[in-house]
Amino acid sequence: MRVLIIDDASDYVALLRRFLLREFPDAQVLAYLPHEHDGALPLLGDLSPDVILLDYQLEIQDTGLDWLRRFRARPHCPPIIFMTAQGCEYVAARAIREGASDYIKKVDVNAARLAQAVRAVGAHTRELDWDIRTDSNDDSAGASTQAPDPEPTPQEATGAGYRIRRRIGKGAMSKVYLAERLDDGMTLALKLIDLKNLRTEEVRERFIQEAKLASSIDSPHVVRIHDYGITPEYGFMVMELFTRGDLKQSIANGVQVEDAVLYLLNIGYSLEVIHAAGIVHRDLKPENIMFRSDGSMALADFGISKTLGQSGLLTTLGKVMGTPHYMSPEQGRGMAVDHRTDLYAAGVIFYEMLVGKRPFEADDPVSLIHCHVRDPVPPLPGTCKHLQPILNRLLAKEPDERFPDVRALVDVLVDHLEARAQARHGQTARLSHLIPIPISRSIHCNRKQGVPARPAMTPPPARCHGSLARGQ
Repeated sequence: MRVLIIDDASDYVALLRRFLLREFPDAQVLAYLPHEHDGALPLLGDLSPDVILLDYQLEIQDTGLDWLRRFRARPHCPPIIFMTAQGCEYVAARAIREGASDYIKKVDVNAARLAQAVRAVGAHTRELDWDIRTDSNDDSAGASTQAPDPEPTPQEATGAGYRIRRRIGKGAMSKVYLAERLDDGMTLALKLIDLKNLRTEEVRERFIQEAKLASSIDSPHVVRIHDYGITPEYGFMVMELFTRGDLKQSIANGVQVEDAVLYLLNIGYSLEVIHAAGIVHRDLKPENIMFRSDGSMALADFGISKTLGQSGLLTTLGKVMGTPHYMSPEQGRGMAVDHRTDLYAAGVIFYEMLVGKRPFEADDPVSLIHCHVRDPVPPLPGTCKHLQPILNRLLAKEPDERFPDVRALVDVLVDHLEARAQARHGQTARLSHLIPIPISRSIHCNRKQGVPARPAMTPPPARCHGSLARGQ
């Protein structure tokens, strides 16, 4: 494998080289410093890289975005991982829009994260739907010249208003595309299900429910839904684009103990918002907890969520829905659930953040559910054993033995952080670079103690950005 690093900071290039060779000992790592070549674009044919690491801030007149666009206009362009020291939503969205395969903030880079990105772009390059355009009015025209996926990009899926650029994700029942809103050029994520090929009506019902529930909540702790609808052939949902991935990726890279407490606190704030609206998530897991470019977190994927008191297709007793690794005992048994099932799932995630693996493992889903029902809560290692009481309450087998609600959990976590700060003689608990929490958008900060303050628990205002009757 040949990796080309384009960056004018020679010390950072050397760091990336060490990271890459640690994970890929046989790799050829090439460096290109633009200012040493008078700002000339390198000839990829001569270098033949398999992956390009491209910095945003080059010490020349052009930016990394300019070079990204020019690279993508060339035939047989390899995948490009865009890197920047800035946590700017615009830069991240623009890089992905221009054809970058991944986006990484430099402050987040370590050997494991870099290797993960390189492996991912190499594995998925052939699967992506690169949208080839020739409209001279489009500033990214011709930016992608890779062969399109045999399945055409469904530009007609939402009707007027959006331009779908390329596919960025795929699930069992849905696909996620990078899209541009035509009236203002905003880059968004567009989730689609193909109604023509559904095996059961339940998938359609779940999609409709997800759109209704998610769009009814207006909070920085929950994914923002900009539009949704149903056409004769597709169901679509337009949502904000998360440029820093999900909690699963952070766990894979390792989470510090204090960061795990802060992450759990933010998960608590997200659950507090949806529970106040009468919603139980029922599928809380690291893949559904997303990071924005500023480090703030948001809860996503309400596909099997339900409102308290709801009955019918999606809440039939005896039917197990969810992800077995994160299921509460009552959910695994197919019993009725309430908000405390989300607290149990949060406990599983908390253990996974602290230890690096899930608390229960088994060879099949049925055996795994039995572990949740009967096996004791595993002990935490010495570095975080002081958090065992919190974990024990979250993972209690009986719902009545857990925290009565998320507010109780949040209070305990805030008290814990305050105590830790006081134990350090007034110094604030360390906040890792992984979660720079923006005060104005996420949680307020207690200036005296330097820890998150308790926000008022008020139901969020309802809003609706689209109509499910569209196209019918």
